[in-house]
Amino acid sequence: MVAQRVGGTRLIAVGLSVGALVAAPLGISPQAVAASGSLTLDAACWRGGSDWVPWSPASPLAVQGGSDSGSAVDDVPMCELDTQDSMLSGPSTVVLSLDAASVAKSGYSPAGLAQRLHLMVWVNTANPQYVYLPWTVQPDGSIAAKIAGTDLSYNGTDVRYNINGAPASKTVQLTGSLQVLDQSGTVHGTTAIGINYQGKGQNYTPPTASGYRPLPPTRAMDTRTGLGAPDKPLSADSSTTLQLAGKYGIPASGVTAVVLNVTATNTSQNGYLTVYTHGQPRPGISSLNLMPGGSVAQQVVVPVVDGKAVFYTSAGPVDLVADVQGYFTGGAGDRFTGTTAARLMDTRYGTGVARGQVQSGHTVVLEVTGRGGIPASGVSSVVLNLTAVNAQQQGYVTAFADGQGRPSASSLNSTPGVAIANRVTVPVVDGKVDFYSSGSSDLIADVEGYYSSSGAWYFPITPTRIVDTRSGLGQVTRGKLGNLLIQPETWKNGIPPEGAKAFDFNVTVTDETGAGYLAVAPETNGKVTTSTLNYLPGRNLANQVVVSSAPYDIVQANAVGGKTDFIADLDGYYADF
Repeated sequence: MVAQRVGGTRLIAVGLSVGALVAAPLGISPQAVAASGSLTLDAACWRGGSDWVPWSPASPLAVQGGSDSGSAVDDVPMCELDTQDSMLSGPSTVVLSLDAASVAKSGYSPAGLAQRLHLMVWVNTANPQYVYLPWTVQPDGSIAAKIAGTDLSYNGTDVRYNINGAPASKTVQLTGSLQVLDQSGTVHGTTAIGINYQGKGQNYTPPTASGYRPLPPTRAMDTRTGLGAPDKPLSADSSTTLQLAGKYGIPASGVTAVVLNVTATNTSQNGYLTVYTHGQPRPGISSLNLMPGGSVAQQVVVPVVDGKAVFYTSAGPVDLVADVQGYFTGGAGDRFTGTTAARLMDTRYGTGVARGQVQSGHTVVLEVTGRGGIPASGVSSVVLNLTAVNAQQQGYVTAFADGQGRPSASSLNSTPGVAIANRVTVPVVDGKVDFYSSGSSDLIADVEGYYSSSGAWYFPITPTRIVDTRSGLGQVTRGKLGNLLIQPETWKNGIPPEGAKAFDFNVTVTDETGAGYLAVAPETNGKVTTSTLNYLPGRNLANQVVVSSAPYDIVQANAVGGKTDFIADLDGYYADF
């Protein structure tokens, strides 16, 4: 560290950034302050240079709206809580509280402020680590957070923090206190603190917590027939709008996002397709890549505001097909639980089903519950990465609920000589899902998670590019991907907030040097045994993937085989607050 203090043992400091968790009240009950001299608290903050100043309402720490300082702790404000040595033995608790009166002046509800101010604590012990802490809304309207299990007599503990910003349109001073409690709950010391919540006119409204409602796959648009769009291919640099709300089983209101399987076919040029929210600016991302002479399908989760979605193509002519898979609605519906990626089906080896290709015009039934981290009951839908490989002819694969009529929709298109992958979200009936193949092909299914009555809500956002190895975007080394760790401090504006349960990415490989496969998974220091997509030179391929959070929310991306450039767009995240 550049900044140094002298005196008592350096112990605790708390960090603030965008977004936070809202949990149950802490259950803190007032206790008498212990006798004078049992503990000396010295909460001080460093703002750069060499001077430390008291962390008090008279000298508040500034939280800059809209900033994104990353993790360079030496270059941003930080605070410490110092005590005298050996005044308390055993695990103790430090509680940071912001009082109800100043919270009320922030312009946000207590829960809203808790969602915007985020604690990111760096514990500098023998095993340094980040700890992400939730604020909790108290009955009186204050918000509080606690760090429990700290040994305040340890003469080497140094917990510091950095500020990543708290977007707001105005400046408000928040006041509160830091308290130290022993194992019995007795308060041994209290010191006043102040935080200047400084706005820059960059209001950040968290997305709506949404639950999933599966639907039987239904074709909503087909430019080859005029269904849902004009009866003609889209030309280059053009778009078409599809009405979704109030049709295809989707309610007319209350919908936050729609899950579509989008197919581009009869393509004449290389290019890309972007599916985005009607009435919003077109984001600088791609949903799928176009390849001449082939059909490419990809699942897309598109946020909706007025019930419509826009389909833009950079190249043409191209025909577009869109099948509705389900939708998200605010505060209701099924919630998501991520799993460690596991292979549930591989017809090449007889994994999950009989060994041998699914023959043309046939269906294979896969038992999904009770396997790969999926519970034996209570599952409404399952999220799979589905791959068709060793196809004998051009065809398509449809994933659907077991025992239900096969829908006139496709999940992916199979091509001889190419392994084609696509994410599918499939309703589960009696623990099973079905796969129909119009052409003979091997099929592989890797589980990413499932929906049920419990778990994490989905938070749809405007798709945001967070990594691009071609330019070095995302604090990555510019150049071809071999192994890459995507860390939370590379993500702007606090999205997703630390502590999210899973992340929804659209990943793309481009400029490949040879054949290989891409694996995107939680960073666990273990070998990844599944793949996200397979690639060949000259083919720009993309796929949607949901990745459960690992410790410190680090995601790993590995290219096995030929080197490739790698792009990751964040489409949303899952959290349980």
